[in-house]
This record gives sequence, structure tokens and C-alpha cells, in this order.
Amino acid sequence: YQIYDGGIALFSYDSSSPVLSAKVCSAAKEIFDRVDLKSYFYSRIDDERTPSLDVAACYWGLAALGEPVLTDIYRFLDDKEIGWKEKLYYGIALAELGDIESAGNIYREIIKQYGQYVKPYVYLNMGEDRDVNIEMTALCAIIGIKGNILGHDELFRYTMNNSTDDILTNLERLIYLTSKTPDTKQESSFTYSAAGKSEKVAIKGLERYRLVLTGDAFKELQFNN
Repeated sequence: YQIYDGGIALFSYDSSSPVLSAKVCSAAKEIFDRVDLKSYFYSRIDDERTPSLDVAACYWGLAALGEPVLTDIYRFLDDKEIGWKEKLYYGIALAELGDIESAGNIYREIIKQYGQYVKPYVYLNMGEDRDVNIEMTALCAIIGIKGNILGHDELFRYTMNNSTDDILTNLERLIYLTSKTPDTKQESSFTYSAAGKSEKVAIKGLERYRLVLTGDAFKELQFNN
């Protein structure tokens, strides 16, 4: 749900989350109001009480929305005390903005330090918390697919075949799959009949078509061709 402050919440009665909002922007930004999301991210960044991890998530979200935040991200990455999860958030943001070289440096650095190779998987072993390892592996896979960097398939395969207990990685998986889908130029079409009329619809590439019907018209809905 996009709530009153412009951010995304898991439930309508919940508070907004910068991390959840950033992931949603990467996965399906067209579903929500982008202007409100941008305002939400900038307001959280300007708030001195916002934790550094949430700030990094805000920059990820802004990058996914196409905002010019590249130099700000470079400035944060210069901080020697920055944590690995923040680095991965910024790495995804860099990949979203097209700086594949810098994103790839973060990707290769964490793989070199924490990567474990067990065919057919690659995963990050950053400690005893298995959930955290899977989450970090999923984030790393996103950088890999967006930058088309060697090894991302093995990272993603690990996240798909290993379940977490307390941390959801569904959106990370969705971002990966959405990024992997080719921008095909093929055109699909179909004809539908409803409410006494017939119409042909053509869909190019990854476009979507939305059809709103009354309950009675829905009962008569038919697809052809």
C-alpha cells in the first residue's frame, strides 16, 4: 500500500518502509505514484534521524525512479565505515543509473571476500545467520543481473532453492526476474468480447493492458484470436 506520506507499507495500517519502497520501485514503479515516492525518499534523506541503512535504501529508490543522485551515492561510498548491506543498496542504485563499472566493483569485492562456491550455487557466507546470508546473496544477484556480471545466475539459483525463516526475499527475486526478462520487440494480440462489443488489443513487448468491467459484463467476457 502507498500510504499518506508517499512511501510503501506492507499493510494499509502499517508505517512506510524506505527499504520496501525502494524494492517496489525496482520491481514495479509504474503501479504507484512516482511523484509521491520521490518526495517520500527525499524527505527521509533530509531527516537527520533516518538511519544510514534507510538513507541508502532511499537512494536506491530514487535511482530506480531515474533521479540524478549519482554524485551523492559516490560521496556515501567514500565512507570507510559503511556496512555491506548499505554498499549493496548503493551498488544496486549505481546499476539502476547505468554505472555498471562501479556497481561491478562492489559486486566483485563482496564475492571475493564472502563468496562460497558449491555447484550449482554461489552464495555469500557472512556469518552464522542463514537468513542474512540468503538476503545478501539475493541483493548481490540483483546487481549481477542489472550489470550482466558473471555469476548472477548461480547467486539467484541459491536464493530460489533456499528458504529463509524470518526475512522475505520475494521482492528481490521479482526484481531479478523482471530485469532478466528481455525487452522483446514482439507484438502480441487478442480479441475480447464483453458488454455487447468486440475489440482487438495489441500489446508490444512488455506493455500491459487493463480492462475494467462490471460484474455482469465480466460474466459475458470471452477471448479469441
